[in-house]
Amino acid sequence: SFWADQCELEGAEGGAAVAAVLLAVPDLTELSLAGNRLLAADGVAAMAKNLPMGCKLRSIRLSECMIGGHYGGLALAALVRAAAALEELKLLGNNVLTEVGVAAFGEDLSSSTSLLSLDLSECGLQGLPGGFAVAAALAKMPMLRQLSLAGNNDLKESGLFAIAQAMPISTALRTVDFSGCGVSFASGGQAIAEVISKTEALENLHISDSSGLSITGLGNLAKHLQLHSWMKSLTLTNCGLQGHQGGSSLR
Repeated sequence: SFWADQCELEGAEGGAAVAAVLLAVPDLTELSLAGNRLLAADGVAAMAKNLPMGCKLRSIRLSECMIGGHYGGLALAALVRAAAALEELKLLGNNVLTEVGVAAFGEDLSSSTSLLSLDLSECGLQGLPGGFAVAAALAKMPMLRQLSLAGNNDLKESGLFAIAQAMPISTALRTVDFSGCGVSFASGGQAIAEVISKTEALENLHISDSSGLSITGLGNLAKHLQLHSWMKSLTLTNCGLQGHQGGSSLR
């Protein structure tokens, strides 16, 4: 493992320096560059361009690196292509990425990607465009087992409806995190249920910090969950449940 969190790596020069380390230590499988806020898209692009052949990285953490917009998405896709063994990509806190960057990432991904886990928490995704961008990326990642969209407060139920509408049926997804995505009321529960309906093996669902869901939304969701007997865990912290009615909504 190589951890260089908050090391003031900057732009293309910083990305090339990281690639040089990987060339010198070719057996590295885990890389963390979290909190290098000046690395940005230029740094990711330089790293992708200079990665050694046969790179063995399986996990890359680029949380809070200010990777943004269309160019940021293209740089991330180039990185995934260059690191052919990559299974986990963590992008938490790149709130300037937005749906523009995620759309570019999805468009430029190879359909043969080996990614198993993608963290897009707090990446500035909003509404319908955000949902459609996520769905397009999912279409390029048929092996993906874990997806986090936590903390995209403006995604809301419209974004989840868009994901459900546009994503392909997934036989691989096991864990989905929609915590803090701004879903609320009956439509919020229905939106989550419709995404679940596009999965065939989902085991873990996290929807914490969705206080707007309340009894009505969770009741809608509960009706659908009865059809998914293979579900193993459901996280509902701070979802607006109260008293007897709150407990009854999940029966």
